[in-house]
Amino acid sequence: NKLPERNGITRPKPETLSGKAWATFDAISTAKGAPCSIAEAKIHPSLMPMQDATIRTQYARWRKFYGVTGRVEAPKAPEVPASPAASEPAPAE
Repeated sequence: NKLPERNGITRPKPETLSGKAWATFDAISTAKGAPCSIAEAKIHPSLMPMQDATIRTQYARWRKFYGVTGRVEAPKAPEVPASPAASEPAPAE
Protein backbone atom coordinates (compact mmCIF):
# COMPACT_ATOMS: atom_id res chain seq x y z
CA ASN A 1 0.00 0.00 0.00
CA LYS A 2 1.96 2.94 -1.31
CA LEU A 3 0.88 6.31 0.06
CA PRO A 4 0.30 9.15 -2.43
CA GLU A 5 3.25 11.38 -3.22
CA ARG A 6 3.11 14.86 -4.76
CA ASN A 7 5.68 17.62 -5.04
CA GLY A 8 8.25 15.47 -3.24
CA ILE A 9 6.02 14.98 -0.15
CA THR A 10 4.45 11.65 0.82
CA ARG A 11 1.07 11.82 2.53
CA PRO A 12 1.31 10.46 6.11
CA LYS A 13 -0.58 7.36 7.23
CA PRO A 14 -4.07 8.30 8.46
CA GLU A 15 -3.68 6.72 11.92
CA THR A 16 -0.58 8.76 12.79
CA LEU A 17 -0.54 12.13 14.55
CA SER A 18 0.59 13.74 11.29
CA GLY A 19 -2.17 11.97 9.37
CA LYS A 20 -4.78 13.27 11.81
CA ALA A 21 -3.45 16.81 11.36
CA TRP A 22 -3.66 16.46 7.57
CA ALA A 23 -7.22 15.14 7.84
CA THR A 24 -8.12 18.24 9.89
CA PHE A 25 -6.51 20.56 7.32
CA ASP A 26 -8.46 18.75 4.57
CA ALA A 27 -11.75 18.99 6.49
CA ILE A 28 -11.38 22.72 7.21
CA SER A 29 -10.42 23.39 3.58
CA THR A 30 -13.34 21.37 2.21
CA ALA A 31 -15.80 23.14 4.49
CA LYS A 32 -14.62 26.59 3.47
CA GLY A 33 -13.97 25.77 -0.19
CA ALA A 34 -10.40 27.09 -0.09
CA PRO A 35 -7.14 26.16 1.64
CA CYS A 36 -7.29 26.65 5.40
CA SER A 37 -4.95 29.06 7.14
CA ILE A 38 -2.55 28.07 9.91
CA ALA A 39 -4.58 30.24 12.32
CA GLU A 40 -7.76 28.29 11.56
CA ALA A 41 -5.94 24.99 11.98
CA LYS A 42 -4.29 25.88 15.29
CA ILE A 43 -7.61 26.67 16.98
CA HIS A 44 -9.40 23.55 15.71
CA PRO A 45 -10.41 21.35 18.68
CA SER A 46 -9.00 18.16 17.15
CA LEU A 47 -5.50 19.71 17.09
CA MET A 48 -5.53 21.26 20.58
CA PRO A 49 -3.48 18.51 22.29
CA MET A 50 -0.86 18.67 19.51
CA GLN A 51 2.36 20.68 19.89
CA ASP A 52 2.47 23.99 18.01
CA ALA A 53 5.68 23.01 16.21
CA THR A 54 4.09 19.77 14.99
CA ILE A 55 1.06 21.62 13.63
CA ARG A 56 3.26 24.16 11.84
CA THR A 57 5.53 21.50 10.35
CA GLN A 58 2.66 19.34 9.12
CA TYR A 59 0.82 22.39 7.78
CA ALA A 60 3.90 23.35 5.75
CA ARG A 61 4.19 19.80 4.39
CA TRP A 62 0.44 19.70 3.62
CA ARG A 63 0.71 22.99 1.69
CA LYS A 64 3.68 21.73 -0.31
CA PHE A 65 1.88 18.44 -1.05
CA TYR A 66 -1.09 20.33 -2.52
CA GLY A 67 1.02 23.05 -4.13
CA VAL A 68 -0.51 25.85 -2.07
CA THR A 69 1.64 28.95 -2.49
CA GLY A 70 1.44 32.48 -1.15
CA ARG A 71 -0.09 33.64 2.07
CA VAL A 72 -3.36 32.05 3.19
CA GLU A 73 -5.17 34.68 5.22
CA ALA A 74 -7.38 33.73 8.14
CA PRO A 75 -10.95 34.97 7.86
CA LYS A 76 -11.40 38.33 9.51
CA ALA A 77 -13.76 38.65 12.44
CA PRO A 78 -16.70 40.95 11.73
CA GLU A 79 -16.11 44.44 13.01
CA VAL A 80 -18.26 45.44 15.95
CA PRO A 81 -19.05 49.15 15.96
CA ALA A 82 -18.11 50.95 19.15
CA SER A 83 -21.10 51.73 21.31
CA PRO A 84 -21.91 55.45 21.57
CA ALA A 85 -21.77 55.26 25.36
CA ALA A 86 -18.16 54.09 25.22
CA SER A 87 -17.05 57.20 23.34
CA GLU A 88 -18.77 59.69 25.67
CA PRO A 89 -16.71 61.07 28.56
CA ALA A 90 -17.64 59.90 32.03
CA PRO A 91 -19.85 62.36 33.96
CA ALA A 92 -17.98 64.51 36.49
CA GLU A 93 -19.06 64.26 40.12
